[in-house]
Amino acid sequence: MTINHFFKSGIVSKKENYVSGKKSGTWTTYHENGQLKNTIPYTEGAVNGFVKYYSDQGVLEMQKPWQFNRNTGMETAFFPNGRIQRTTNYVKGRKSGVHTLYYPNKKVKVNGNHRLDLREGTWTYYDEKGKVTKTERYSRDKLIATSEN
Repeated sequence: MTINHFFKSGIVSKKENYVSGKKSGTWTTYHENGQLKNTIPYTEGAVNGFVKYYSDQGVLEMQKPWQFNRNTGMETAFFPNGRIQRTTNYVKGRKSGVHTLYYPNKKVKVNGNHRLDLREGTWTYYDEKGKVTKTERYSRDKLIATSEN
């Protein structure tokens, strides 16, 4: 069964699908201008797959991987031109693993690691040409050392 919701203007605001009373298939939400706002894939009531978020111009802004209702995998945010702005790894809904932030010119801006949502290990900061400008060392999200170049 599909349920459609509408804005006062008559434009569809949301489409929901159910099978045997459980959320199923791809749910979609729309901006008031009719552009796609997000998509959420469901399997037997659980979010499974990439949840995608779009600007009101229809441009993909972010995608988050989900497995059984938990954000798990590499989340990616995008600049308006489609280039990658940020990647963050998640395990069972928590930041765990590599986190990288990019400049619009595709060069790395920040690179570091998370463990259970906390900054861990060495975080390196770069200028737009790729030169290291600063390094920080963390233990359980506490800054223990820093150096600037």
